Amino acid sequence: MPAFSTGGGWGVRGKDVFEEKNIMNRKFLGLLFTGVLLSCSPAYAELGIDWVKYEGNPVLTLGAYRSWESDHVHNPVVVKEGSTYKMWYDGYDGQRSRTGYATSTDGINWTEYSGNPVISSELGNGAIGTIILDGSTYKAWAELGADVGYWISSDGIIWTPYAGNPVLTHGTGWESVAISDPMVIKDGSVYKMWYQGGEPGSQHRIGYATSPDGINWTKYAGNPIFIPVALGTWAINPFIMKEGSLYKMWYGDADVSPGGNIRIFYATSTDGINWNRYYSANPVVINGGFDGQHALAPWIINDNGDYKMWYTGQNNGQMKIGYAISYFIPKVKDADSDGFDNTRDCNDNNATIYPGSTEHFLSEGIIYGLNMTADDCTIINVSSIYADCQNPSPKNHGQYVSCVAHAANVLLGEGQIDDNIHSLVVSTAAKSDIGKPRK
Repeated sequence: MPAFSTGGGWGVRGKDVFEEKNIMNRKFLGLLFTGVLLSCSPAYAELGIDWVKYEGNPVLTLGAYRSWESDHVHNPVVVKEGSTYKMWYDGYDGQRSRTGYATSTDGINWTEYSGNPVISSELGNGAIGTIILDGSTYKAWAELGADVGYWISSDGIIWTPYAGNPVLTHGTGWESVAISDPMVIKDGSVYKMWYQGGEPGSQHRIGYATSPDGINWTKYAGNPIFIPVALGTWAINPFIMKEGSLYKMWYGDADVSPGGNIRIFYATSTDGINWNRYYSANPVVINGGFDGQHALAPWIINDNGDYKMWYTGQNNGQMKIGYAISYFIPKVKDADSDGFDNTRDCNDNNATIYPGSTEHFLSEGIIYGLNMTADDCTIINVSSIYADCQNPSPKNHGQYVSCVAHAANVLLGEGQIDDNIHSLVVSTAAKSDIGKPRK
């Protein structure tokens, strides 16, 4: 049962690229996958900004030759129900894009539905945008020609198109060519949509609309609400979640360099209309491997405090689906109010036990400090500094030591380690043979 034909156009929620970022203080402390998720999280990662890619990427790859997904798999949309992850995604065979379905118990190993694709060509001719579970009904919004259509399903497999499709049509000016990439959330009783629009010879921008039922939409009079910051760049394929009173958006933005590579950026808003870009960290994911050319079209869920992202990666002209995680790291606490936070107090529930001690666990099997056990203390994982500073391989020993020292300086400045541990970390690197010529 085919679906959503792109015709080679805007069938992909977003496009292209992530550049390698030399921001050392965001690469350490657990930012290394070894085929499984690390058991120790980054000690100072920022949720939704610091992402750890699964080393085994991609997690969903191409189908058999001449199958409905032989050329690309892209545009993941994920819903978690109980312990099951459900993914809808687009497959492309060189002529048209259609939507398939897969399930997983861990978000990494996926089983594709044997009856794929699940949405047929007569229902739409564009990429899937959003699927939500609203009560007991799955609701989908997707590209429909130059507009946006709507579908419903009771099981996520058999879909019924709305008889009055499309439910949102392109307009004039900034959205005169087409609208696409509909991102929908239900906020209380109001459906809110962010979508991409374009006009001839111009940058792509993001608009906003609201609806009481997901069918009848009212566009915001001040559209577009989000525009590129530089000539020649884009603002496309928005993904939005709302937590508390804060809207969080991950979106595509083009590199102004030749080729127009697109990377994933981050912004926040208190009303979903006026957005603040996160300039100090953008773009928020680095590229390499299966997504060496492009990284795009993210879908994110909050899974027990951690953010999990599925996204489209492209390399050598082929699109596949990858996975990344952004860890929730509890803020440092001083439960016993003795003036020493829980990274420096082996028993932070009792001020009379080891008060003011500066014990740490250096996670290479060596315990430092006074009367400390790993069970009693917060684990400060500094061993991954050494691993990260060897990936990629340093050009020489001095570069390796400088890398380790830089990371240790960051931890010291944030109060995660003290001067003694800082010196130990750096001296350990200096005494090693890493980066030295082989004899």
